[in-house]
Amino acid sequence: SKGRGLVGKFWPVLEDSVIRDITRISWEGGINWFDTAEAYGGGQSEEMLADALSALGDAGKGAHVATKWWPAMRTAGNIGKTIDERLRRLKGWTIDLYQVHQPYSFSSASSEMNAMAKLVE
Repeated sequence: SKGRGLVGKFWPVLEDSVIRDITRISWEGGINWFDTAEAYGGGQSEEMLADALSALGDAGKGAHVATKWWPAMRTAGNIGKTIDERLRRLKGWTIDLYQVHQPYSFSSASSEMNAMAKLVE
């Protein structure tokens, strides 16, 4: 999170080289799913993950990315309005799993899932 965003102050700021090393070592160890969220540094985590996966070169093309929509103080209508920002921050990496980060929003779970289904369409 680079110390940014809602939860960025909860953990230490890591150098870019350390983030790349963690991602590379994880990949080499057999981890192929990487999880991030817009709430982690206001999208900084998504950007850092994208950069770290890209640094893997062709080897990293099999990586899967999960990210999350932050529902606090929002409605389901916001899901479609913020997806382009998620994709921009992920710099071309496909979102393999898009999740609702936590259950508290101004919308029902049903309306959130309907909005998510529209993204798939």
